[in-house]
Amino acid sequence: MKYNKNKTAYFLLALPLILYGCTRTVENKTNIFDTIIKGINADSVEYDTIQSNGAFHEEMQRIPDADINLLEVEIHLATGNLRINDIKGEISRAQFSYNVPALKPTVNFIEAAKVGKLIIKQPLVEDIQMITKKFNSWIIGICDSIPVNMQIKAGAGKNRLELGKLMIDSIEVDLGAGSTVINLTDNVTLRKLFLNIGIGKAEVNLNGNFENDVEVVINGGIGSFSLQLPDDIGVIMNIKKGIGNITINGFNKDNNKNYINNLYGKTDNTISVDITTGIGKIDISTK
Repeated sequence: MKYNKNKTAYFLLALPLILYGCTRTVENKTNIFDTIIKGINADSVEYDTIQSNGAFHEEMQRIPDADINLLEVEIHLATGNLRINDIKGEISRAQFSYNVPALKPTVNFIEAAKVGKLIIKQPLVEDIQMITKKFNSWIIGICDSIPVNMQIKAGAGKNRLELGKLMIDSIEVDLGAGSTVINLTDNVTLRKLFLNIGIGKAEVNLNGNFENDVEVVINGGIGSFSLQLPDDIGVIMNIKKGIGNITINGFNKDNNKNYINNLYGKTDNTISVDITTGIGKIDISTK
């Protein structure tokens, strides 16, 4: 078998450095070498290893503040738990905890023409659902002072999206199996919410102080779904019923069989809701 002696020699010389960078713990500082070997863009993401004790890994990834007018966020999580909340002073700060090395996420941030694009993905892992006793948790903080468009694809797990303090303009959420809470209490900026529900339980709280008209489109799956709407903004709902029970409180039907509240047509802003139900139970109410 032929081999390149020079390449082999370089590899042997570099091996101690590679092993050192992969196993050491870094606290409260950025290490560019660790960042590069872990497949993250070192120019935009700061990387800290909080803990790595063999089977369990806990990591923090930060994206410093940037001069942008819009942030586009894409999050793809096939299996695991997801929490999103607001932070100050940084574009993003994410903590990842997992016990299967293949679940290590990739993080990329691109900035161009005053627009930042943040993409966080779980790698494709063949037969991931067949792995038993796996643990995967993402806690992602997003800057609260930059307008945000967000797209989330979540598979199996528990999700809690605390979006009330974010300057979120639009959000699209595709759910697989599990339970999800989307909380937009006190939000003022939302314009569009698109939600595709898979199997499980979903709760959406739209008790915001919206300054614009809001469009909401929800496609039901299998399981239970609850929607809470504000009582101080006009609301109109069109509901295409599937199989299951629907409970609606605080609304009446108009001549077109739409559901409207008492303030519909009387406020500066309107929430328009289009729901296609699946199989299961739906509860809709006002606060």
